[in-house]
Amino acid sequence: SIIEEKPWQVSSDRDRDFKRTYSKRYYGFAIRWVVNSVNLHKQKSSGKAFTINQLLLQIKI
Repeated sequence: SIIEEKPWQVSSDRDRDFKRTYSKRYYGFAIRWVVNSVNLHKQKSSGKAFTINQLLLQIKI
């Protein structure tokens, strides 16, 4: 269910929020994991070699 609804005239889709099972931080980590997994698969499929320096540059802390 949507929490804190505002009229459509004064809000955007980014203002809408809903009740979550887990925290926003949890979902942020989950999205990052999926994106990184897809990018890793793309790199492996393209035959590009990995170096430790390339991987370290990709890490987001």
